[in-house]
Amino acid sequence: MIPDQSTADGQASGVTRDNIARFAAPWSVEQYARGEATLFPHEARQVAAHFPPPPARVLDLGCGAGRTTIPLAALGYTVTGIDLSPELIAEGKERAPTLDLRVMDASQLEFADQSFDAALFSANGIDCIYPLAARERCLREVRRVLRPGAPFVMSSNSLVGRWFSGGFFYLAGHLRTARFLLDQLGNPLRRERYFSFRDGSGRYRLYFGNPSLTMGQLRTAGFVDVQAVGRGGQADPRWIYWHEAHVQYAARVPR
Repeated sequence: MIPDQSTADGQASGVTRDNIARFAAPWSVEQYARGEATLFPHEARQVAAHFPPPPARVLDLGCGAGRTTIPLAALGYTVTGIDLSPELIAEGKERAPTLDLRVMDASQLEFADQSFDAALFSANGIDCIYPLAARERCLREVRRVLRPGAPFVMSSNSLVGRWFSGGFFYLAGHLRTARFLLDQLGNPLRRERYFSFRDGSGRYRLYFGNPSLTMGQLRTAGFVDVQAVGRGGQADPRWIYWHEAHVQYAARVPR
């Protein structure tokens, strides 16, 4: 049976609305705004390895309250940060009034072709985009707004890696996995690899793929030189598949 398009659109908007509400919740705003705005070590390594030198123009997707945008600007980059949450963008503007921060849908970028020299989508932010068609459209949009040869760095959840990130005999990890699997009871979106996930702001749905799927999505969107690495810099595909809950990716636009 072919689903009614209006029903499918309504479901997509409902998931998106729920995810946005989660990021607008006071708990999330406080979590994303507290502490020092800094690149995590694995992000700093990716930026150093792949980004052109400042003052290259960088698009920071899913920037939240500016955790990554502020340090990129401090490095000398000309940064534009976008996020779908007005609350987080408002918090970011309060923290850094001079930064270019905008409320924008990452799957419908409001920029001209070849506007940026590099792009970053950190903290598995792309996994919040639903449905899969919108996620894939986001990747095509990022490619569109990047100049030839420009790099794109992102991270994404890995389902198997999440289960075994602490090792095959990591009891606490297996207990978390059991709770995670119980949360999927009654979740019809699990067939689309969108799994129910919870934190202090409540429950929302995230995409959990694997390295081969995500690398394939990047290549289909037109990126080349696609790489997957672990948070500690590991490059062994077997290690990444089995033990990395949050895989880091780097790719570039063809020259």
